[in-house]
Amino acid sequence: MRVYVNYIDREILDVSRLTANELNRLDLSRKECEDNGLRFFKYRREYYRLDDFMSNHMMVTDSKTNKTVEIDGIMNWSWSNGLAVKIGDSGDSVRAYYFYSNSSI
Repeated sequence: MRVYVNYIDREILDVSRLTANELNRLDLSRKECEDNGLRFFKYRREYYRLDDFMSNHMMVTDSKTNKTVEIDGIMNWSWSNGLAVKIGDSGDSVRAYYFYSNSSI
């Protein structure tokens, strides 16, 4: 897949780091998060659950730099854009790639 990507590194958070208001916006309870071991990261102003990303080990290529990266999961917002994630080697950080395509893939 050739896409235009921008990325940002983010810390992976457990539920203890989220406020009650943030949990309400995610429509989750603290107990539900603790019982299921849910983990999150913040991208822009929103929190995303890692469990919401479809496991997808694939390579994406940045059309601007021609650099290819492997991703661990993907969440599409539409047919042409979304977020892809790469979990850090230590498991405590995530690199979130915003991607979009100007043509059909």
